[in-house]
Amino acid sequence: MKQVSEGCGDFGGGEVPLTREQTRSAKVTLGQIPTVLVGIVPIYNLAGGPELNFSGELLANIFLGNIKSWKDPRIAKLNPGITLPDLPIAIVHRTPGRGSNYIFSDFLSKTSSEFRSKIGKSPSPKWRLGADPNRGEDMVEKVAATAGAIGYVEVDFARRSDIGYGKVQNAAGHFIKATSASIAAACAAVEESISCRFRNIDYLRPG
Repeated sequence: MKQVSEGCGDFGGGEVPLTREQTRSAKVTLGQIPTVLVGIVPIYNLAGGPELNFSGELLANIFLGNIKSWKDPRIAKLNPGITLPDLPIAIVHRTPGRGSNYIFSDFLSKTSSEFRSKIGKSPSPKWRLGADPNRGEDMVEKVAATAGAIGYVEVDFARRSDIGYGKVQNAAGHFIKATSASIAAACAAVEESISCRFRNIDYLRPG
């Protein structure tokens, strides 16, 4: 992207949208259009593989370290009827410089002011705790090998394994599981708003 910004190329690709400052400081006029949509899902290792519900606020508190046990009432409140174990939560996050880091931390920053101020959105968030596997496959393996672990990964990695992954609450208050249909619905919801001035990921759309 640096070469394109300096006028040394016509096209570049990346996982993180350029900021307003980056486009303004470029030596040439830049436009950016999203071409790929992925679903990042929370994955976890609990006996019995229950399908859990998460809100952005709940995930933010977990990854901040404010929620330390799966028995926490804030998790139980979103998951009535599920018996949660009295088990410590083990945080797993990706290594710095990853697109999934940016998407996940951007979402949590938009749902939690505390997360935004203490960790922030970035391909290299200022994680306060947790292990850091390199690849998506490594993330799945680490969570699968650690009782009580929670992480996040592209949904395709979760589908190809036996790891449990949860539903996430949308703007309408519904808990949505990442499937081909729900991802397509999210894509359709933002399609008309996409332009060459795109720079913000809108997580508050249907899907």
